[in-house]
Amino acid sequence: KTDETDQSLETMANLRREKKETEALRCVVVSLLADGECSQSRDIKKRLLASPQDEQVRMQCRDELCQLGADANAASVVVEAICQMGMREQTIQEMREECARLQLEISHRSKDAVETMANLRREKEEIEALCFVVVSLLA
Repeated sequence: KTDETDQSLETMANLRREKKETEALRCVVVSLLADGECSQSRDIKKRLLASPQDEQVRMQCRDELCQLGADANAASVVVEAICQMGMREQTIQEMREECARLQLEISHRSKDAVETMANLRREKEEIEALCFVVVSLLA
């Protein structure tokens, strides 16, 4: 149980750190796309978040940003920032799932421990009763 608890605490700490870093990236992306609230830039962002590691999607979105008026360097920075944010969001989701799995495991083990303790108490009471009978018979 201690290993799962330690692992769960470490995972939650990592999750908080990832969320903080992702929020910082989100702020960068929002400021870079401040003028880009058009449907094209939203579509670009959506595609990059869905496939942050797909190089073809990255190049295509970079080209589209250039067509919308961004210079090549700014387009590259925006694409990279959005992809980083997408990868971090995937990592956060994986960490949430791992936390949930660990918490469920801890819960099951705690329930098992409570059940085991109840069984031990019952067995102890039965042994004490048997000892009383044996002592009475020997008396």
